Amino acid sequence: MIVRNRDARVTHAVTVEYVLTTARNWAGSIGDFHLTIDKVSSNAVVSLCRQGLRKTRPTSFEWAAHDYVPASDLQVLFTASDQSVFGNN
Repeated sequence: MIVRNRDARVTHAVTVEYVLTTARNWAGSIGDFHLTIDKVSSNAVVSLCRQGLRKTRPTSFEWAAHDYVPASDLQVLFTASDQSVFGNN
């Protein structure tokens, strides 16, 4: 996805989706769930709706839950002005 911002600069965006709600069909919770997100470049931006997400390194974020039963799937948005951040040269 390519978006132009107010300054007419191009911003590239990629959404990564994780299906978690199938866990609701299990006999119980997922148990211990640990998510690590690395946005690769400090110039990139990552966005998701998850309370308790913490920054662990300059480009990495982590989220963990115990006895986790997801109410929805997870969508992570990555944006950057340079598309090479996503491996697209």
